[in-house]
Amino acid sequence: MKLIIALVLFQASIILAMVFLVGLPGPNESMGLAASGGSTAGFWYGVWHGFTSNFSVIYSLFKEGVQIYEVNNSGVGYNWGFLIGVGLTIKQGELLITTANLIKAIFRIR
Repeated sequence: MKLIIALVLFQASIILAMVFLVGLPGPNESMGLAASGGSTAGFWYGVWHGFTSNFSVIYSLFKEGVQIYEVNNSGVGYNWGFLIGVGLTIKQGELLITTANLIKAIFRIR
């Protein structure tokens, strides 16, 4: 019985991994190509774009043509910067929640 459960879980995990892998984007044809300004977005632009991605998503709902990711990027450096920026945004949210809870505890606000 345990073997059957293990096999079912293994198959389910393989199917789930395949579903996630199908959604991965293809190669970026514009990587390394200069944008209209004459340069590609590097690591620091990636950090900034990742940090502001939440606002970009909201803004893109109201304005057509707004993207959260620069396709004319330097490659791995931009990708790492973008992930670090998104991580900073998540950490910032956690810090705000912690600060709000601390203020509530200090002033005994419900």
